[in-house]
Amino acid sequence: MQPKEKEFAIILGNLVRKLRRENTKNYSLYLDENLIPSSTLQTLESAKSSPKLYTLMRILGGMGISLADFAKLLENELPKDIFTKE
Repeated sequence: MQPKEKEFAIILGNLVRKLRRENTKNYSLYLDENLIPSSTLQTLESAKSSPKLYTLMRILGGMGISLADFAKLLENELPKDIFTKE
């Protein structure tokens, strides 16, 4: 993973973790109800990889958050130069 890709993955994972903690009461129940393997969520939240769009939408949907709303929140967290050449 390139440095900016890693930075993006960290910010994405941290935001998902923050939202999950704010919007779900029971971690195991959340995973079970939304058919999300714990390893998938752990990998995302620890920035070991970036999720596929489908997976991200399932994770967000289980929290009642739309992709559009998440994109706005994520954009506010990202540094302005995240997508520019290093």
